[in-house]
Amino acid sequence: MRAKLVVLMVIVILFTIFVLQNTNDIIIKLYLWEIRLPAVLFITITLLIGIIIGMIASSLVMRKSKTSQTPKNDKNLPKTPI
Repeated sequence: MRAKLVVLMVIVILFTIFVLQNTNDIIIKLYLWEIRLPAVLFITITLLIGIIIGMIASSLVMRKSKTSQTPKNDKNLPKTPI
């Protein structure tokens, strides 16, 4: 419990330093659109999108591995005499 609290406090301190150092605005140009936002917001949005894509990809791989392990029909099961 105490270790989790220390790790959480370190993460909060590092995030606070990160936010204070990245307050400048950046301009994102995509074809005809131009968006101006703080660098920390852009980095956070990019991180969240990456986490979501990673979770989706991981769940698809896990689902595929689970379905490949289960037999499709009774023909794949070994025949045992009763």
